[in-house]
Amino acid sequence: MHPDQTPPADPAGRAASPARTIDTREAILIGVGAIVGGGILALGGHAIARVGPAVLLVFAANGLFALLTAGSFAELATRFPVGGGAYAYARRVVSVRAAFGVGWVLWFAYIVAGVLYALGFGVFARTFLLEAGLAGPVLEDPRFPGLLGLAAITIYALQLRRRVAGGGHGATWAKLIVFGALVVLGLVRMPMLGADHVVASLHGTFSAPTASLLGAMGLTFIALQGFDAIATVADSVKDPSRVLPRAMLGSVGLALLVYLPLLLVTVVSGTPPGERAVDLAAAEPDTILASAARTYAGALGFWLVIVAAIAAMLSALRANLMAASQVARTMAEDRTLPRGLGALHETLGTPASAIRATAVAMAAVLLIVPDLESAGASASLIFLLTFTGVNVLAVLARRRLGPAEGTFLMPLFPGLHVLAGVACGLLLLSQLVGSPGAAGITVLWLGVGVLLYAALFSGRAQAADAFAEAHDPQLGLARGRSSLVLVPVSNPAQAAGLVELATVVATPGTGDVLLMTVVREATAEAIDRGHDVLRRALLRSVDSGRMPQALTVFGPTPAQEIMRVAQQHGCESFVVGLSGFGEAEEGPLGQLLRECRQDVVVLRAPAGFRVSDARRILVPIGGRGAHDELRARLLGALQRTGEREVTFLRVLPLGASADEEREARRQLEHIAADEAPGRARIEIVRSASFPDTLEARAAETDLLILGMLRSKRRERGFGALALELARRTDCGAVFIGHGA
Repeated sequence: MHPDQTPPADPAGRAASPARTIDTREAILIGVGAIVGGGILALGGHAIARVGPAVLLVFAANGLFALLTAGSFAELATRFPVGGGAYAYARRVVSVRAAFGVGWVLWFAYIVAGVLYALGFGVFARTFLLEAGLAGPVLEDPRFPGLLGLAAITIYALQLRRRVAGGGHGATWAKLIVFGALVVLGLVRMPMLGADHVVASLHGTFSAPTASLLGAMGLTFIALQGFDAIATVADSVKDPSRVLPRAMLGSVGLALLVYLPLLLVTVVSGTPPGERAVDLAAAEPDTILASAARTYAGALGFWLVIVAAIAAMLSALRANLMAASQVARTMAEDRTLPRGLGALHETLGTPASAIRATAVAMAAVLLIVPDLESAGASASLIFLLTFTGVNVLAVLARRRLGPAEGTFLMPLFPGLHVLAGVACGLLLLSQLVGSPGAAGITVLWLGVGVLLYAALFSGRAQAADAFAEAHDPQLGLARGRSSLVLVPVSNPAQAAGLVELATVVATPGTGDVLLMTVVREATAEAIDRGHDVLRRALLRSVDSGRMPQALTVFGPTPAQEIMRVAQQHGCESFVVGLSGFGEAEEGPLGQLLRECRQDVVVLRAPAGFRVSDARRILVPIGGRGAHDELRARLLGALQRTGEREVTFLRVLPLGASADEEREARRQLEHIAADEAPGRARIEIVRSASFPDTLEARAAETDLLILGMLRSKRRERGFGALALELARRTDCGAVFIGHGA
């Protein structure tokens, strides 16, 4: 016998969170570092080439929608101050399946954004070297910017591996100072150009076609993305209810204070008399801001933009690499990515594995994306998809949970949330139509994610999530989950135990229990008998502190009536009693098990047994199966109602090899970590007889949890072994069968 204790974790099975070390200043710098500079320098010229001076309207409108979306992020982040950003919110408000989709897209969004800034760094660094007088075949090679981007990704990955929070903000301060100097120089020159030049430069600002405006907005929305990176490190933020809203809204506000004046001086002061900004941008979209600065500030202005661009690209790259790795870490903790990605470095406490995996993915995508515009279009599309969902999640969370103390609340609910969601949705549609290549990349990434989730992650992720939802009443409430558990009663002596178990199985806070009895004959005697069964069952339930609903139905076939009521009332599961072993395969119970589509929990209870008194729980395991999610939900509910000693038992034959034992141990450790995190022990026993071993262990157990079998026709049944085990043990026993 080999007992082992699983490592401690929180109710959701997560590893210990990082220390809360990020203050308001640090959080704002994370947001500003991700937002300011990189996007406008990489894509601002492309936007000017599309809409000319109307680029001011494009960025002003994007700024408004970004502020509103930042408000939704702040509301969710202060309600759920955990790492993972939009992924974590989707998991809490919708489901782990939907959360995987959000997280998978969000992880890719940060990866593509990082590629945009890594490639942008390479472009501006090469420009710097060429303008400095260096030349040669290496610099002129079109692959050179990509190689510089790869080097930057590698360096920042190594830096973040040592310290995630703090540091690395020198580039952020440098670009803010440079942008401020550029704006001042441009504004000083503007009056010298005369009113006619200013008017001519801004001509057409309000007459650009709507389709062009939407296309430019969709392309450049990524330039205001970055406030969401703060949400991904919310579990490292001090005083989240105060710091997170200030940092998110403040970083967007600071970005607009930089962007709008910078674009104004680019269009007006940076355009020579007699020329149009739209023509200049079409000729050199990647470096138009640098050329414009040369026009109004000479060589100094040009070099300031190049230096600011390099600093901006690097700080944005760092922020997106950090955010992507935090999303990957959080997903791994929820088993929606390989669990190894959630491990923290033994001595440094950083998500080293997630950082490494993200950096490798970022490097791979960089080798595929051809240019800045393609990278920007892909990143904007994916973030718009995510932000649309976040605005919806904020509405759902507020409706289901209501206002909470310490939570930032957007005013005019739900109007501003809806406005932000609709705006992001329209821009998303414009990107889907205007950038089919980016849309194709997104669809391909989603398709790969769906296949990976179904093949590799769904079982463990849904089992871990079922435990977390059953253990945490707020999680089911936030998701709007409302389960109804049906308890058919024919023997009132079983009622108290069945209702108690059904109350445990029902979703805490929102679930309910429905007692029912079936009257087979329409006679006064049969009706009185049915009413008496239900009355006594209700009395026993009330005596036990339970308040279920009750229902009496007529029908000659109890199993058919039970299934009809379950369908009519939308019941999620059954809790039924096992009076005798003969009815397990024949009679109403056998028919119910074979034909019903709901989850089934069958209780075999000795006289005086109460589920709430069961402290020692034994769970024999043969391997991963169809019951993992239901078993995890039951164990989570039992742990919610009191401390339990849960043991997962695996019995191996006497001749099992050392490799078989190691594999059994690994599998048990995973099951214990998913279905009873931090609260279970595992045992591996070599024995010639599984029933004999279980009979001996059951003598030391209060409650035995066994899974039902499915036949080749997918019909559920107890199975001969389960029935034999039940006959040979005297403790309480629960048989579980997952629905179809």
